[in-house]
Amino acid sequence: MSQNRREFIKSSTAVTLLTVSSASAAPATRNIAILHSTRVSDQDLRCFQAGLGSSNIWQASIVKAGEAFGQYGGSHGHDVLRSFIRGKHVNLIVAAGGVSSQASASEELAAVQIPFIYMSGRAPNPPSSPNDGKFCGVILNIFPQYSNALIRFNTMGISRGDVWLIQNYNADMTAGELVEWGYNNNSFRFFESSAGTDNPDPLDDAAVGRAFDQEWIRFLRLYPRPKGLIVNPDPYFRLKAQLFKSAIKKAFGNIPVCYPFNDYSPSSPDFLLPNGPALSSATTTDINNAYYQLGGRAAAVLDHLTSGPIPGIRIDSKMWNGSSWIVV
Repeated sequence: MSQNRREFIKSSTAVTLLTVSSASAAPATRNIAILHSTRVSDQDLRCFQAGLGSSNIWQASIVKAGEAFGQYGGSHGHDVLRSFIRGKHVNLIVAAGGVSSQASASEELAAVQIPFIYMSGRAPNPPSSPNDGKFCGVILNIFPQYSNALIRFNTMGISRGDVWLIQNYNADMTAGELVEWGYNNNSFRFFESSAGTDNPDPLDDAAVGRAFDQEWIRFLRLYPRPKGLIVNPDPYFRLKAQLFKSAIKKAFGNIPVCYPFNDYSPSSPDFLLPNGPALSSATTTDINNAYYQLGGRAAAVLDHLTSGPIPGIRIDSKMWNGSSWIVV
């Protein structure tokens, strides 16, 4: 990577724009727009930048930044996320923050000649085409790692029947994950109601705390006390990780909880999802970071923008298999 690359600036509130140039002679300038269902941390962005520049071809600097801060599902649907894309004159869209962002990009760009890449817990449906590079991504592949969590609970003397999967009703990954887990079989969805309930305003910690407390009260009205929990990789839960963790302790005491990412800072008896992927780390050039891989997918798309706005061949996606990123 070039040593004169400018550092990313802090995020604000719209869409992230990266101005990208080739390090080779007479480069063509490229623009990248990044959207996220909650927010992209500075560390996430630095890992993305490292992946983008891993081939010593691409340099990037942020022009402006922004995120949806949990405005997905409920009354929002995909409107906020799609608005980040609409009317953008860029060479590439990056949809980070889960299946909701990926689905929003797919919908908004269906008839628009802009490719996109995504990061999500599950592969998109339909999958990318073998005939062109309209989209590709980084698939965290979280669900297969839950079996490792259940084994860990078993070593604690806790059976699968006493472990509950905790989801967010507003997230697009919820329905598919629920089918794999087993419909209504030890699963609970936050903010689920007949009309649906929006994710609470993340800027109001008091309101978020009350909402989390109320959801656990609702849980206890419906179900017996769990002996263990698996928290799924919902972006809003991650955004408010410490408040979410505090609400669990308030409701259930010191039961063990399996958390998907380091944002929750799990300590015994809690534990990090065994063999789960890391989103980012202080070691920005670590190829195991999902955001590094996302930057690599961006570079791959840009490298193939030679004969038109969409690469003429499929660009491979990367998926976490429990120990490394594989081509899919």
